[in-house]
Amino acid sequence: MSSWNVAFLQPTGAHDSIKRALIVLNQPFSLTLLRRLWTSSHWRCCADGGANRLYDTVENKESYLPDLVTGDFDSIRTEVRAYYTSKGISVIHSSDQDSTDLMKSMQALSSLQVPDEEVTFLTEPVQPWEVIILGGLAGRLDQTIHTLSYLHKLRKDLSKRVFAVTDDNVGWVLNSGEHSIRINHSVLGKTCGLLPVGVDSTIISTTGLQWNLTETVSSFDGMVSTSNHLVPFSDTVWIKTTKPIWWTMELHAEITVLYFAGASTATGMAEEAVPIPINGLSLSNLRDLLISRHPNTGLDKILETCQWSVNEEMVDHPLSCELTEGAEVAVICPVSGG
Repeated sequence: MSSWNVAFLQPTGAHDSIKRALIVLNQPFSLTLLRRLWTSSHWRCCADGGANRLYDTVENKESYLPDLVTGDFDSIRTEVRAYYTSKGISVIHSSDQDSTDLMKSMQALSSLQVPDEEVTFLTEPVQPWEVIILGGLAGRLDQTIHTLSYLHKLRKDLSKRVFAVTDDNVGWVLNSGEHSIRINHSVLGKTCGLLPVGVDSTIISTTGLQWNLTETVSSFDGMVSTSNHLVPFSDTVWIKTTKPIWWTMELHAEITVLYFAGASTATGMAEEAVPIPINGLSLSNLRDLLISRHPNTGLDKILETCQWSVNEEMVDHPLSCELTEGAEVAVICPVSGG
């Protein structure tokens, strides 16, 4: 049985012995998600225009320098390429039009793995790298299909376990056989799916879902289990499939709250990730939510005199400010002089 865990999605990142690589594609992502994946990873690569996304998303650019920027460079901006070159980053152009920028990035990782694992495509089990693709499941349909197809093929590479992650979901290919998936409800939403992509049909059995399958035939011409639900308080999903399928899980929408001065002292934190409720969250409602998360700390009194900023812009009218996925909210306390 294969065991799976998406520990790299934890707010503080994963802290274990697993080697992880992050490949940033040319698709939008939030700073909150980037921070988690960056912290969890040992090797980071930007695939062509992914370098533009990284450069534009982070304010403190020197804290987010990738190990490699590669691709055919039909998307990367001149100033972005010059910046990473000036920082001593390996910026490698490849004109090979038979491989996509994602494939070029994966080939670079395979070359990195060779000294340790000695081969790229293995026939004997080893401790695999977890490869996190940031993007690939949104935007242009042809690029999404490429991601689905490429990861379907990569399931045969035992030196890698490849995940695709966006701000909405995480997904990967489950090969034929049995799988045990660890569920962290604090970072995952309730919706999940079992998708027979790349196969004519498969027979699936599950436990740990709201609508379990028992020796159920799944195909694009027949039944596909989309919009299934994880079971609250159950921390494991078991899946058995006769052929490879895509498994997807929804991510919780979150914001990042930054605490300064008295607010940081009261909470004992400099920042925290706060899930956005299903019915949404306005800045005016955030105050009550934070007080409920930190009772009996004096935070309620402190927030009465605080100001707020959202994505580094001061907010004068909290009632009309609706918070969205990935927003960075700063609690700014007055500083007394003397």
